[in-house]
Amino acid sequence: MDRCSALCLRTPSCIKWSRNNTLCQLHPLHSASNPLTESNNSLYQSKLPEGFSLSADRTVAYRARLFSLLGGREAVISACREYDPEAVPAVPRTKTQYEAMKALTPAGKWLYVGVWEPRVEGEFVDMLTGERVDVPPQWFLYGVVHKSTTSNCMVMLPGGLYTSECNVARHGHICEYRP
Repeated sequence: MDRCSALCLRTPSCIKWSRNNTLCQLHPLHSASNPLTESNNSLYQSKLPEGFSLSADRTVAYRARLFSLLGGREAVISACREYDPEAVPAVPRTKTQYEAMKALTPAGKWLYVGVWEPRVEGEFVDMLTGERVDVPPQWFLYGVVHKSTTSNCMVMLPGGLYTSECNVARHGHICEYRP
């Protein structure tokens, strides 16, 4: 994990970071002191970060990356922010978004996504914001929610979502970026 991205992740107001030689500079979104923005006005950047593809609903772009990743909130968030400071772990909020994420998952691979159940069994939340996420049973592998008190992270398989242990290395992750 990059040191600057780790510092940004641990700083609640940090949205973007830059590096000045060996020093990390942390910045809130759209601040006048942020070298990644010119002013408090609109943010200028390329349409999509490299490797992201716009989904069918055009409100979100996704990127799947295959490499061994030990799960857990910090690891998944940090892995996504390495692509772009505004990239976050993917959370399916609509059927179209769920289908787009599922289509990115190669056969036989388990990819971490941005949904987990840290407190109450069967109550899923966005791992970045903590907001509740409604996940219909039909989105799960075989239409069944896998229940286990030790399986609090969520992974996407080609057949659907599945709850998994967080301390297990999986095949990668799926990130989202909202243009």
